[in-house]
Amino acid sequence: MVQGLKGGVKFLQAREDTESLEIIRGLMPGLTNTIDADLHRFRFRDVISTIRSFQDIFVEQDYQVEVLSKDQLATLHRMCNKYLVEYIEKSKQDINGHEYANLIEILRFASEQGFGGIYEDSLIERLVQVFIKDQ
Repeated sequence: MVQGLKGGVKFLQAREDTESLEIIRGLMPGLTNTIDADLHRFRFRDVISTIRSFQDIFVEQDYQVEVLSKDQLATLHRMCNKYLVEYIEKSKQDINGHEYANLIEILRFASEQGFGGIYEDSLIERLVQVFIKDQ
């Protein structure tokens, strides 16, 4: 769903359709709330894909219409942290090396945007332990 949104935003930006982009911006708080309510049902790869898509929207947006604010992106990273803290042990058998690499990329991006402190140190340590143990 979010990847479709990403494509739609890119398309509307190319057409310079600011009116439609404003509508999408208005939908973001509700979309964020829905994701927060349902995130516990997501598979690990879907969480990673969702966060990456939102990061792409944030990076690629044209600032005539800010579709996704930095605060909204920080909120999504907080949700991701909560998910990872609660489910990393349970979900690790479903996590492959590619997904770990994507997660590390998400953590790097978060750090660059000033969100590094959102992710708990114990989570980072646990991710490293799980990755090393599984190699």
